[in-house]
Amino acid sequence: MKKHLILPIILAFFCFNLLAQPRIISVTYDGDEAILTRNIPPGGIVYYWQGTSCGVLTNHSGSTTMATSSGTYFLREYNSTGWATSCASTVVLFPDVTAPVLSDVTAGPVEEGDNISATSNEAGMIYLVPEGTAATIGAIGTAKVAEAIATAGVPVSLATTGIGLGNFIVYAVDASDNISAASGVVAVADLSSPVLSDVTAGPVEEGDIISATSNEAGMIYLVPEGTAATIGAIGTAKVAEAIATAGVPVSLATTGIGLGNFIVYAVDASDNISAASGVVAVADLSSPVLSDVTAGPITAGTDILATSNEDGMIYLVPDGTASTIGDITSAQVSQVASTANVASTLSTTGLAEGDYVVYAVDGSDNISGASPVITLTGATFIDLSKANSGQVQLYPVNVKDILHIRSNIQVFSLQVYSIQGVQMINISTPTDQIDMSALKAGVYIVNIKLVDNTIFSSKVTKR
Repeated sequence: MKKHLILPIILAFFCFNLLAQPRIISVTYDGDEAILTRNIPPGGIVYYWQGTSCGVLTNHSGSTTMATSSGTYFLREYNSTGWATSCASTVVLFPDVTAPVLSDVTAGPVEEGDNISATSNEAGMIYLVPEGTAATIGAIGTAKVAEAIATAGVPVSLATTGIGLGNFIVYAVDASDNISAASGVVAVADLSSPVLSDVTAGPVEEGDIISATSNEAGMIYLVPEGTAATIGAIGTAKVAEAIATAGVPVSLATTGIGLGNFIVYAVDASDNISAASGVVAVADLSSPVLSDVTAGPITAGTDILATSNEDGMIYLVPDGTASTIGDITSAQVSQVASTANVASTLSTTGLAEGDYVVYAVDGSDNISGASPVITLTGATFIDLSKANSGQVQLYPVNVKDILHIRSNIQVFSLQVYSIQGVQMINISTPTDQIDMSALKAGVYIVNIKLVDNTIFSSKVTKR
C-alpha cells in the first residue's frame, strides 16, 4: 500500500470509532420531565440506558428515556464481547419553578419599631413591602421597606423602625426568583397609650386653669370623675379640651363647668387613651366678704345688719371664737341665711352684754374674716306714752312724710320697724327727723336711742 493512503484510512477508522460510541445527543425539558435522546448504534451493538449510575442494566435500550429529577444519567454500550468499559453521561438539571412557602409570619398589629418574624421553606430573601405591592421582582425590589436573608426553615426578623404606620405584607423569594404568595396583612400601628404628666393637683377655683402634659401629640380632655376610658364616653362627657403637642403643657379652662371632681385623659392620633389622671376638684375656694355690718356699741335687742357677697349663712358669735366651721356653729348666738349682696338681719334679743363678731360662711364652708367687734350693752326702755314730755316727743303722730323728734338729749340712733317686726329704716347718726315718705301707709314702731343709752319706743301711723 502506498504511504499516502495510510493517514486517511487511520482518520476514517478513528471517526468510525467515535461515531460508534454511545452519546446522549440532547436533553429537552417538558414541565417536570426531561427527554434524553441518544445516537444510533452500529449494527450488532446495543446501547442501554443505565439511569443515574453507570451499571449493567439491559431493560431499556430505546432511543429516548425520561428523567423526572435532576441528576447525572448514563448510557452504556453492549457488544459481542460484552459491556464497554465506560458510559456516556449527561447532567439533567430541572429549573426551580416552585415558589417558596412562607410560614409563621407575625400576625400584627405591631408597634412601629418592633420586629416582624417570618419563615421561608427555601433559602433566599424575605421582604417586607406595603400592602398592594405586586408579586414581581421589580415591584418588590422597588417597594421593600425591610429585608432579610432567609435560610430554609429558620425564622428571620424584619425591622419596622422608621417605616411609618400602615399595612404591610411579606414575600419570600428563592434563589431562582420564585416568589411566594403574599402573607396576610400586618398592620404597623401606634399601640402605645400616651402618658400624662404634670397635671394640676387641685383643688382649683372654678375659672382657674388646669395644666396637663402628654408625651404624644393628640388631644387632652377634662371630664367628670368616673367617665369611662373610651373615645365615645370621653367625647360625650368632656367639659374642656386642648390640642396636645408632645411634651408641651396645655391649659384646660374650668370657666362655667361647675363645681365637682374631674379627671384628665390624653388621647393620641391613633385613639390610644392614657390612664386617667388623679382627681382634680373644682371648688369654691374664695372666702365670702362681709360689708355694711352694724357698728357697735349697740343695745341688746337692737338688730345687727350685715351683708355677704355670697349666698350662705351669717353668724353672730362671741368675740374670740375661732374661725372654723365647728367653732362658729357651736358658739353662734344668732344666725340668718344670706343672699348675695342683700343685707341680712341678726337679732340680738335676749343676748347677754358683751363683745361679739360676725362671720359669713358660703355654701362651700369658706369663712369670711371677722367683722369689727360689736359691743352689746344693757338699755332702759321707756315707752314714749309714759315718758315726760320734756324727754322725747314725736310729731305728728299721723305722719305723711317727715316725722320730727324733739329731745333734750341728743339722739344717737334710731330704727323704724313694721308691725311684723321687719326693720324698714335704720339711722346710725344723730338726727331730729325721720323721712317716712317711702313707707306704705300703716302702723310702725319707732325705737330711738339717746346718747345716754336710753331707748324710747313708740308707735306712729303713716298715712
